[in-house]
Amino acid sequence: MKNNIMKRRITDKSAFSFVEMLVGAGILTIILGIVATWFYTQKQMQNRITRIVEIRENTRLAFSRMLNELRFSRQIIWPVVNSDHSPKSDSVMIFKNFKGNIICYYHDEVKKEIRRCMIPYDTGDPYISPKPVGVQIASASFTAIGDDQKLVSIYLSTDGVHQIDAVRLEND
Repeated sequence: MKNNIMKRRITDKSAFSFVEMLVGAGILTIILGIVATWFYTQKQMQNRITRIVEIRENTRLAFSRMLNELRFSRQIIWPVVNSDHSPKSDSVMIFKNFKGNIICYYHDEVKKEIRRCMIPYDTGDPYISPKPVGVQIASASFTAIGDDQKLVSIYLSTDGVHQIDAVRLEND
């Protein structure tokens, strides 16, 4: 009899009851849900940061290409300062370089690109560059500032990331 009671106690203590299993499974499910949510949130943040870095790199390259050419240009043709001397903005910028060529930067809203075209000074057909100056750019604005129109501001925006830069023409 003593052996039988001892066996029952050992057997009872070594097994889990159904309620204990349910509680354990519930706690494990809650912990796994919290961990999965944390990983999902981290992945979303990583994707957003990667997208912002990509946008900034695209705009930085576009700024670099445009500002280098603009810095040593001769004259801004469009946009011109308004008659009341207030700045004027447009999605197109036209200027003349020192070779006499007319250069145009324009924003293609459908393709989200900034394109460059050139009308040569001498005889020749207008030329549109095969590669865009800037890619994945949702909006662009060029602003001429000052009476002498030697200061140009460029504003680029994509997916909530806004960047602005300016250049002064060094043609004196």
